Amino acid sequence: MWTYTNGTIAINSFDTPSITKVKGVEIDGKEYQAKYILDEDNNLLVSEGKLLMAGIADINGNYYPADMVEVVRPGAANDTLAIDGMITTDNGMPVRDFLHDYDTEGASLMINHNIVLDSITTYAFISRLSENRNAPIVLCDIYTHDPNTGELYTEGTSKIEIPAGALPEPVYVEELNTESSQYNDAGNWVGILFAVQAIGSVLWAVVLPRFRSRKFSYALSLLLGAAGFISAGLLTNQYLLFISFVLIGCAWAAMLAWPFTILTNSLKGGHIGAYLGLFNCSICIPQIIGALLGGPILSLFGNPGEVAPQYIMMIIAGVALIIGAACVGFIRETSSEK
Repeated sequence: MWTYTNGTIAINSFDTPSITKVKGVEIDGKEYQAKYILDEDNNLLVSEGKLLMAGIADINGNYYPADMVEVVRPGAANDTLAIDGMITTDNGMPVRDFLHDYDTEGASLMINHNIVLDSITTYAFISRLSENRNAPIVLCDIYTHDPNTGELYTEGTSKIEIPAGALPEPVYVEELNTESSQYNDAGNWVGILFAVQAIGSVLWAVVLPRFRSRKFSYALSLLLGAAGFISAGLLTNQYLLFISFVLIGCAWAAMLAWPFTILTNSLKGGHIGAYLGLFNCSICIPQIIGALLGGPILSLFGNPGEVAPQYIMMIIAGVALIIGAACVGFIRETSSEK
């Protein structure tokens, strides 16, 4: 719930920008996805969706290997564009990319702390991936490297041979910029909303025993929660979301209070414990399904390469609660309802 809630509110209420990331490479028409991509010597080519820099090239095609690039202007502090092969960011957005040429605007470029390039007027960043011609690449799920000891740990690796004449091309995808201030503000606001949900849950828990019918109060609570989820997926005003999460809290309070009570009053015989254990699967199985199928479900509603419409999951949650409220009517309790 946290992931989809945070993503939805970040987009709808805080205008969080998207960022272009590398999700993998395409070789001879076949796509390979990986969090990390290495060369055969275990040097990073792509790290967590970001291309690493091999160097820069000027307009005449001269190439300069570099791990660090700075802009030097007289009387001003140096402006770092890349360090340790990674392009620097501003509010989570890279200050340069590998798709465009850039004008020095009269400044000089310094590479690796000591080489000043005064004659360059136009330059471009060259990625390590583009320089890895006719050499195998290694796809990796987990990568850690200790710069002090040089110790390297990788897991989930697979080696891909590059056919002669082929060049691995990066495959891009749009994602929410999770390093931006807007996304962090959204995360902080979601924390407040969850506190509001908890308060709403406590207050509604006080009201629930006043209903004469458990089934009615349970169905009503689920419908209130459905309204909360659907509105949370559609609202753009961050303060109106307080109402949505109070309603979600109503459903949460009822789901904690009534299901096991209603279930035990609907059972006969001496196997209540076994039935309660089976009923508990209705809690854990949806969590597993949501974790496994959340991504594929979102892909059905979004366009390839674009930011996933996470608000859809909030609406699906609301629809599921409406279906649950309708199903309450089919329950038959053997004990008298209070």
